[in-house]
Amino acid sequence: MNHIVIGAGIPFLIGLTIYVLCGGRAGMALLVVLPLAMALCGLWAILPDIPLLLGDVEGYVHAHRSPWINIFFWHGTIDAMEQRIDLAPWNWIVMMSMPIGMLLIAWRELNIREKAKAKMS
Repeated sequence: MNHIVIGAGIPFLIGLTIYVLCGGRAGMALLVVLPLAMALCGLWAILPDIPLLLGDVEGYVHAHRSPWINIFFWHGTIDAMEQRIDLAPWNWIVMMSMPIGMLLIAWRELNIREKAKAKMS
């Protein structure tokens, strides 16, 4: 779970920074591209674990022994740290706060646009 949270968290924080720098306004591109980027980065972060999910233990072990495993958002380093640190309760809180945050941003933007449209008519 740490892998997905970190993978999705990177574009989320970038999008949140863009949102704040734009004065709390989100264009349609941000509202569409950001969730897609979060999903793709979350998937990228767990790619080394896919062989295990498919039953290929040998492929899984080979992937985790490769020096390039950290290109998947520090996958090997996180696996090594997970033996010492259990962040499981925080993972769910962080994981759920990202889509809830995106929904709140989209709702706020819709509310702003509806108010502006109501003033014009």
